[in-house]
Amino acid sequence: MTRDEVFDAIVGSQVVEGEDAGLQLINASIQDVGFGAIDRSTLLSALEAIRGTKLGALDPQTLAAELAAIELDRARSVLGVVVAFLRSRRAGVPHYLVCPYELPIVVLARFFALFPQPHERNLILLRRWFWRRSIAQRLGGASGTMQQHVDDIREHDEDGSVQRLLERTGSPE
Repeated sequence: MTRDEVFDAIVGSQVVEGEDAGLQLINASIQDVGFGAIDRSTLLSALEAIRGTKLGALDPQTLAAELAAIELDRARSVLGVVVAFLRSRRAGVPHYLVCPYELPIVVLARFFALFPQPHERNLILLRRWFWRRSIAQRLGGASGTMQQHVDDIREHDEDGSVQRLLERTGSPE
């Protein structure tokens, strides 16, 4: 079983709303706005990033049902902001299938969890980071792991977090 399947088997049996359970609770709200379904493995990584835990280290057996419900609800809210950012004129990504890869969703989830109302200038710079990173990924020149990108976002340092992300993409050619 994959990590997301294990998470849903354990947490999904405890956190249910209607026909949706576990990570599907997040996807249901995202699909409601027409963004499409995000891969469950990406949702799980985003949940870990939002929590501030190391990616890949979440043990669903350690989550009490009440805490899991709170964390899934928070992830649903934060990912709603991420999707709104991606779909806006700022980034121009109308659907998940158009998103080049999973890293931006996970990194943006961490960013918007810590900075729910970022400065306008940082939103502009995040768009720049998103497209630079996406192009670099396509051309094979991207650097840094997803964990490194998530670690670049530090609590109480919105401007520095954005600058570190930009530095990781390098300068545009």
